[in-house]
Amino acid sequence: MADDSVDLKFLGRQVQVLQGDVRDLRADGIRRDADAARNQAETHQQFGHIDAKFEQVDDQFDRVERRMDQLERRMEAGFAAVDVRFQQMAETMGTNLQIVLAAIKAK
Repeated sequence: MADDSVDLKFLGRQVQVLQGDVRDLRADGIRRDADAARNQAETHQQFGHIDAKFEQVDDQFDRVERRMDQLERRMEAGFAAVDVRFQQMAETMGTNLQIVLAAIKAK
C-alpha cells in the first residue's frame, strides 16, 4: 500500500493549476461578455444612425413628392388656361367668319 500513497504536494499543485485555469476561463468569459455587450451597443448605435438616415430620406422624398404635386397642379392649370384660350380663339374665328361671309353676301 505504500506504493499506492498519493503525493499531496503534487495534487495540491495540480489543484492550484486548475484554479488558475478556472480564473483565466472566468476572466475570458467576462471579457467575452463585455465585448459582446460593446458590440451590441455599437450595433444599436449603427441601427440608430441608419434609422435617422431613413427618416431623412423619407423627409426628402415627401418634399419632392409635394413639389411634384405642386408642379402637376400648375401644369394642369396652365393647360386649362390654354384650352380656354383656344376655345376663345375658335369662337372669335367663327364670329369673324360669319362677319366676312355677311359682308360678302352684302356685296
